[in-house]
Amino acid sequence: MAMDVDANAPVYVRVAAALRREILAGVYPAGTSLPPEDGIGRAHGVGRMSVRRAMDVLRHEGLVITERGRPALVRAQPDRVFLDLDDADVVVARMPTREQAQHLRVPVGVPLLEVHRGNGPVETYPADRYGVRGGLRR
Repeated sequence: MAMDVDANAPVYVRVAAALRREILAGVYPAGTSLPPEDGIGRAHGVGRMSVRRAMDVLRHEGLVITERGRPALVRAQPDRVFLDLDDADVVVARMPTREQAQHLRVPVGVPLLEVHRGNGPVETYPADRYGVRGGLRR
């Protein structure tokens, strides 16, 4: 597949963009393995290091799961639950600590949504499974 992104972008960014498009288009459905690194490299005319850096980008975006010595797997994207906000509520997005990621089972690259309720409590949700609506009027 041709890499039709900005020609000035680093090679690994272009490879990541091409793979992202293929994943989102369903060429590689959730749960399937991507081709091995050398196959991706040959298909895109790049070296193994560029492929590894592209995989790192996709892993940090939460699109693939990688384990040493195994092909990258396309990660299933969970359905989102939407939280209703009141006008006094504030939402902050941030990356989780290692402990929070483990406790909430948040994959690498997925931020948390902190919902600061107007009455005081703070609720924490993984952003790949939750969204917010309401309370955004200004």
